[in-house]
Amino acid sequence: MRPATLDAGLRPALAELAARTSVPTTLDVTAERFAAEIETAAYFVVSEAVANALKHGSPGRIGVHAARVGDRLVVAVADDGTGGAAPSPGGGLAGIGDRVAALHGDFTVHSPRSGGTRVRVELPCE
Repeated sequence: MRPATLDAGLRPALAELAARTSVPTTLDVTAERFAAEIETAAYFVVSEAVANALKHGSPGRIGVHAARVGDRLVVAVADDGTGGAAPSPGGGLAGIGDRVAALHGDFTVHSPRSGGTRVRVELPCE
């Protein structure tokens, strides 16, 4: 289901999400509009990645980036938490992977045990 906050676009919806986050969260998000299913997927990717970081990573800060690169919307969420995150069946990161795969996108997680996690997705937007 598409959140009502997306009616105004991805940037305002993610700004509202960041404002509700308990750690400082910086945004670098395009104002460009995308198809409803792409904006919805991007919103839920960020929402789940932030929730996962807060629940498991104890971050001091989170950064969110979303921009068109060619025919893709690239979304990245990075935190400075404990690291060691990996998709597991039924988990939030696996859910991100499933959502992105359904749209023929790409999903990666880089989360060394030395700290920090970076979730990156590419969603086709043409």
